[in-house]
Amino acid sequence: MRADLVVTSGGISKGDHDVVKETLSALGTVEFHEVAMQPGKPQGFGRVFDEQTPIITLPGNGVSAYVSFEVFVLPAIRRMMGRTPYRRPMVHAVLASDLQSRPGVRQYVRGVFEVTHRGAKVTPSSVPVRTWWARWPRPMR
Repeated sequence: MRADLVVTSGGISKGDHDVVKETLSALGTVEFHEVAMQPGKPQGFGRVFDEQTPIITLPGNGVSAYVSFEVFVLPAIRRMMGRTPYRRPMVHAVLASDLQSRPGVRQYVRGVFEVTHRGAKVTPSSVPVRTWWARWPRPMR
């Protein structure tokens, strides 16, 4: 198999069914770390196979994997392509309610963005990650 990059999702936490760490260690050098971000704490990176193909391992939770892809994988792919980092468009908005954040942890919070007659505002969502992901619209088959 030939690949420029391998990306996996799931199986890298500390549970009994998280066997990806053990499997990948036989294929190359992969390091696993808990990064100071939420969602997306467990991450892994390294090189696998005889070709020393780069690998990035993402958490199994869908929201965590998506956030981790945006933070780690997309910039890596763009760099491998010789492209500049992608910067999402930024908009100034007022936060509709206060948020609590743990010191030293980058937190990505779901919210609803809307433009009102007073300007833009973001209302943080209080829906738990797993519930929110289950209600995410899926394409029709």
